[in-house]
Amino acid sequence: MRTCRWALVLLFLMVGACREQPAPVKAPEGQKGPSQWMNELVATSYEGNTKIWDMKSPKADVIDTQENLLLSKPDIQFFKEGQLSSRMTAEKGRLDTAQQNMRVEDNVIVVSTDGARLETSWLIFDSRTQLIHSTAPARIIRSDSITRGNNLVANMSLSSVTLTNENVEILKPSDRSR
Repeated sequence: MRTCRWALVLLFLMVGACREQPAPVKAPEGQKGPSQWMNELVATSYEGNTKIWDMKSPKADVIDTQENLLLSKPDIQFFKEGQLSSRMTAEKGRLDTAQQNMRVEDNVIVVSTDGARLETSWLIFDSRTQLIHSTAPARIIRSDSITRGNNLVANMSLSSVTLTNENVEILKPSDRSR
């Protein structure tokens, strides 16, 4: 049986009041508001000695006695076998610090190191499977095609992607700058 150990390293940097503050991220309906907040959150997740992701967020609200962080403009870099595989950005997100799962929303963009680009309105990163999934409409842009569909399941490098109701548009060489 494989034992997975997760370590989350949170580094806090309080920034002076003169910096512009991002819009607040609200607590989910039915939950109490933030018990505290942080500016300039930087976090790293490991499985054993292997880095899984690095995250930055200009502002994070602590919810549920520090088990959940509501993130403003999260910027996450994912790693596979110690090498950068993709970068994900969104307007807001939520990190479950116990399970290391994330949900990001609004203008979600994932760009892999080989140039593939995923666009959707929301997605969930499952730390146990190292996969992202969403039922929202999604668009995958590659150098030679654009694929649209629903019910996304993909690995973080976007080298393996499954969609339902997919529509693939093969780009002519003259259209490849889209």
